[in-house]
Amino acid sequence: MSNTREIARQIRSLAQTNGFETYACKVVSVDGATCSVSRVMDEMKIEGVRMNGTITEDDGLVIVPEQDSDVLITNIDDNQWFVSQYSKIEKIILHVKDKIEINGGDNDGMVKIKELTDKLNGLKDVVNGFVNTYNAHTHICAVPGSASATPVAPQTQTAQPFNKSDYENDKIVH
Repeated sequence: MSNTREIARQIRSLAQTNGFETYACKVVSVDGATCSVSRVMDEMKIEGVRMNGTITEDDGLVIVPEQDSDVLITNIDDNQWFVSQYSKIEKIILHVKDKIEINGGDNDGMVKIKELTDKLNGLKDVVNGFVNTYNAHTHICAVPGSASATPVAPQTQTAQPFNKSDYENDKIVH
């Protein structure tokens, strides 16, 4: 710890006030809703740094930094820390009780991709059933320049299966 920081810490200690300390760190590892970091100034390793309001990854908002990225950590009390700023984010986990609204919510709800794919493929099966029935029939067609009509079986293309990867943005899941 630098002399300036040590003097500031001692003054806060004498005044019995706890100031917030913030340090630049490098992310060493991520474990659930906490991470381990190494302070840039002295390479001191700090473990159990919170990435949300609790240390449970199933609560609220968890912002997960990329390993080896830069973060700022802030002291909650003498030995509890939280990530206050991120340089690179690997993922964001959000658990909400009722509703998430993005940009005013004017575009209605998000698509349930699995259910949509199942319904579209059900529709494809019905259409292909009609196509197959149509293709199985023969029709009498008069061929120009011929005295007799020739039976012709029509050939109509069947619908192809829907693949969710064709229209799914897998960067946002719910």
